[in-house]
Amino acid sequence: MIVLKSKNYLKFTGVDTFSFVDSLISNSVKTDKLFFSYLLGPDGKILNWFICETKTEELYIYQEIENLNNLLQMFNKYKIRINCDLLIVNEDKYLSVDTSD
Repeated sequence: MIVLKSKNYLKFTGVDTFSFVDSLISNSVKTDKLFFSYLLGPDGKILNWFICETKTEELYIYQEIENLNNLLQMFNKYKIRINCDLLIVNEDKYLSVDTSD
């Protein structure tokens, strides 16, 4: 088990949160799980990688603050008629990642 510390995260809230994010990232959204994923461009190239976490009706993306600002812009570009709010939160979070198979 590895413990990671994140100082910032991108928080998604709203009824369309899971379906919206699921339609844009490489891995399916998993309920109440911590998982790795990618945001891909239209050409299939990786634009960014990140760690995701879901809690009840919220989703969090963990990455460096510079990357979170870029991700916020990218997700907002696709957020048309979607009931989902995005916010960068500055708060220390500790994540336990199980590295066993």
